[in-house]
Amino acid sequence: ETPYSTSSMTDTNYTNIQEKETAQKMLQSGEFEKARVLLEHTLHASPDDLEALSLLAALNGRMGCYDAAISCCQRILEIQPLNTDALRNMAQALIYKGRVEDAIPVYEKVAGLLPVNADIHNNLGALYMTVMKFPEAAECFDRAIGLQPDFIDPRLNLGRIFTKFGHSDKAINAYHGALHYQPDNMQARHEIADALMTAGKLERAEIEYKQVLDNQPEHSGARAGLALLYKKGGNFEKSLETLKPVLESGKVPPLAGVAFANIARHFGLVDQAIKLLENIIATEEKEEETLSQVHTQLGKLFEVERDYEKSFHHYQKANQLQRLISDPLSAAKQTDRSIDLWTKDFARALPVACRGSEVPVFIVGLPRSGTSL
Repeated sequence: ETPYSTSSMTDTNYTNIQEKETAQKMLQSGEFEKARVLLEHTLHASPDDLEALSLLAALNGRMGCYDAAISCCQRILEIQPLNTDALRNMAQALIYKGRVEDAIPVYEKVAGLLPVNADIHNNLGALYMTVMKFPEAAECFDRAIGLQPDFIDPRLNLGRIFTKFGHSDKAINAYHGALHYQPDNMQARHEIADALMTAGKLERAEIEYKQVLDNQPEHSGARAGLALLYKKGGNFEKSLETLKPVLESGKVPPLAGVAFANIARHFGLVDQAIKLLENIIATEEKEEETLSQVHTQLGKLFEVERDYEKSFHHYQKANQLQRLISDPLSAAKQTDRSIDLWTKDFARALPVACRGSEVPVFIVGLPRSGTSL
């Protein structure tokens, strides 16, 4: 019986190897269902086959069966608790299911197991950004840059954090760091242009926007930014001229639509801008922050049209989409400055009305329009 058992095990192992190799090829060629049948047959014979479990997890992920992928990863981790590939795949499946909060501790474990992997720290930082844990995100990006100085992604991500909190100079430095290693990176150049415009450095911002458009004329973000820059400088005609190629293309990207809405009132094109933004909302897939900008502009346009019901509707939608961002340290410093400034002596020194009257004054205005002042 012993020679028979040994031979049988050998045949089984050989068959498993063949099935896994065939399943791997099927996975690569997109024959997912056939690959699944082979892998499930392999696992029926060898339930603890880590390679088959890993392939099945990848297959389920490719097919969008994320719960099944997570189950495969959990089974691998029961056998090998420190399997970093299983941890990463599990985190990815959780992210695709929208469970970022659950994915973070899994990825934190991966970062602890692979402390010198810059890509892991950058990805973990991106997850922290998603849940608005910006200090933790910045720490991850700094670590990734320290491990791999020429890694562009964490430098861009760090710049975005600084931009969110209005630290334009720090953002510009972060983007400059990216351009030092990749001078032709147009994404970095576009974002440094945005930061320069926010900082009021319009001439330098214009140079950067134009350089992006010279290399990528179809770059709608840079075109929208340049149009807003011209509008900010009071040159509405040049702003509209900058947007014309996009407006005439038949498919206007959201940021270009927002830029057009900013100048529409000047040219009497409010109705056209409203239709454009409403079409963008109906047809485009957008990030929440971009969609918030679209609703904000629609709120302003309907306010111009005196359609206040629609105006408030869009402002409300914009507020719902706009995530609240707080910087506790900056808020504490601002509060301290206010306390230091508004002393009793300072209040007494302020000018006061020199004439009084008991004649009643009636103030009429829309809610939140400043009537209290």
